Amino acid sequence: MPAKRARGASRQPAATASSTSAAAKGAATSSVLVHRCRFVDQVPDPVESLQYDPSCSRLAVLRANSDIELWSLSEGGWFREAYVPGVPDTPVRRLALGSRTASHPDGRLFSCGLHGVVTEWDLARLSPLDNYDSLGGAAWSLALHAGSARLAAGCEDGGVTVFGVVEEGLENVYRLPARGGRVLSLAFSSSGGQLVAGGADGSVRLWALGGGGAARHTWRHSCQFVLESEGRKRP
Repeated sequence: MPAKRARGASRQPAATASSTSAAAKGAATSSVLVHRCRFVDQVPDPVESLQYDPSCSRLAVLRANSDIELWSLSEGGWFREAYVPGVPDTPVRRLALGSRTASHPDGRLFSCGLHGVVTEWDLARLSPLDNYDSLGGAAWSLALHAGSARLAAGCEDGGVTVFGVVEEGLENVYRLPARGGRVLSLAFSSSGGQLVAGGADGSVRLWALGGGGAARHTWRHSCQFVLESEGRKRP
């Protein structure tokens, strides 16, 4: 005669299966999804050149990777109104920022670089508007005098190229002959009739406009001297 199972024994496996299912369901409902985040410390590129226009509180920034940024000051503080990404193999060195005018409501922005090109930028389209040969190789420095409408570029060969700034772009090119090493810095006088150039050889050269008031007219070399680190001026 076959053996009979006890009633309690027949219910035991079902109870065990039910408790196991409940435990598994509880474990599933109590699980937590974890999202792993990683944050990168952004290191801004070094600032190569700054140009500030006090008439409209605008600041042009050139970074070492040739990125160009245009910042404006408002009631809430500084904000970036324009950004031009740098072009590879185009080492831009200096900027020159012109004020807003009726014919140029966005202002005018010029740049120069070691590729030997002076560029005017279209600030509405954020792209190059025109390119001009520096006529002296790599351009290391740039200076703009808005009152006399002159733009000067200091070049690798030690000379300076003076452009006339007109509505259509740059013209009336005049070359100041090379004297010494490459020109690393430039500055106009308040009237725009004198131009000071600092060279890689430690010399400071002063140029004066001979007459006519236009960039195409004669410039004469006034003097040249060396500023020593001890604070003395040596002819």
